[in-house]
Formats: sequence, structure tokens, C-alpha cells
Amino acid sequence: MDNISPIVDSIVAFADTLNSTDGDVSSNFTEFLACVSPIVKWNITYLLSSFTSKKSLIKEEYIRLGISYNTAVEGINKKMQAGYAIRTDGVLGERITSKSHVILEAALRATIEDTEYEKSVCYGRFMANVPFAKEYSSSALTLLGNIIRQVSYKELCLIAFCYEHQVINAELLYKYIKENDDIDASEIFSYLIHLKNIGVYITEGPFKPGSLIGNFRLTYIGNALYEILELNLIGEDELFNIAKLMKKVGLFN
Repeated sequence: MDNISPIVDSIVAFADTLNSTDGDVSSNFTEFLACVSPIVKWNITYLLSSFTSKKSLIKEEYIRLGISYNTAVEGINKKMQAGYAIRTDGVLGERITSKSHVILEAALRATIEDTEYEKSVCYGRFMANVPFAKEYSSSALTLLGNIIRQVSYKELCLIAFCYEHQVINAELLYKYIKENDDIDASEIFSYLIHLKNIGVYITEGPFKPGSLIGNFRLTYIGNALYEILELNLIGEDELFNIAKLMKKVGLFN
């Protein structure tokens, strides 16, 4: 929460503004999008006003929605200023049936329902990349969006950690758990199994006789999540406990 707290007050004010109007997007945020392509602006602002016009969200949901929206807008503007090209492959469209609308709507719905505030930033980064990431088709973006909803923020931190270290010896971790009553190690191991089951990790050798685990490595999907969620921006403090545990287990020096 430390990396989110500086903007929470402004988002609360933003939410209060939205809740006292007919759903119009705050002028500050509209101005923030002034330099963005109209088709991108429509996809983001139309969806936000659609969600807020019903005024049925509780304050916490407004905050999460605001965090994601703020992160998305900031990310889009940075990419525009850096000269990134808007995708022209037909994914973006100014209709509620367009592929981009469906993908972004799912992300906004997820950020409202997902009670982990840290993930709100991740949803925002995902939305910011949709208009530019032409290397990912609409079906690939839909797949990644579905996976994001299935994982916890700590699992995203684990993906970031594994991206930097490439391979995790799950067999050694499992052996450590069998020999020690360590809930933290068990938690990490359960995350690895879950991520493997949803296609984020792949198990590879070398395997010892009787072993069913081996080494864990990120799949293409895992690497794609790292890129499109910009998990390189996760702070070192948030990865510290994972690194500390891995060293205790003996996976890294």
C-alpha cells in the first residue's frame, strides 16, 4: 500500500466528484487525456463514465476504479509523449462491441471487484498498454486479462522475482517444506503450483528419480504478463521477503 497511498486522497476526491455528477468524467482527467488519440480517449473515458453513472459503487470500489483509471491515463500519456504508435490492427474501436472496449471493460470490472488495492495499479498498466501492444492480439489480451484476475498481488511479485532469476528449483523448496514447518515457504510453493496450473510456469528438468516437480520457469504467458503489467516497476521492498525466503531455502546465495 505504500506505493499507492500518495494518490489515495486525490482519488477519494475524484470519486466524490463523480458521485455528485451525472457520471461525467472529471475535467482534470479529461484534460490529462487531451493529447491522446480520440479513439483511445473514447475507450477509456466512455467506460469510466458508464461505470460511475449508476452511482451504485461503494467508496472503496470508487477508489480502486480511480487508481486504475489514473494509472492508465498516466501510462497512456507517457507512451504518447515517448512516441509510441497507436495500434492499427483493428483491435481499437469506438463501439461497445469493439475488441478494445470488451477487453478494457473486463479490466475495469475486475479492478472494482478485486479487493487488493495494489492490483489496481496493475490493471491500470494493463489498460495503458492495450492501445499500443500490437504484438499481442485481442485474444492474447483477453487471455492475459483473465489470468490477471486469477492471481494475487503476491503472485505477481513472484512472477517479477522469477523473471529476474529465470529458474526456481521447486524440488529444493518442496524438500525444505517437508523438513521444516515453514508457512511462508508453503505459501510460495502453493503460488508456484497455482501459477503452473494456469500456464504461467512450466516444469522442466533435470528431474531426480521419483521427482514430479523439477525446476519452474516462466512460460511465454508469464513473460507476457511481466511485460504488459510492467512488473519491473514493482519495488525492491516488495520483493525483499521473497528473496529472503529463497536465500533461507538455499535457492540463491
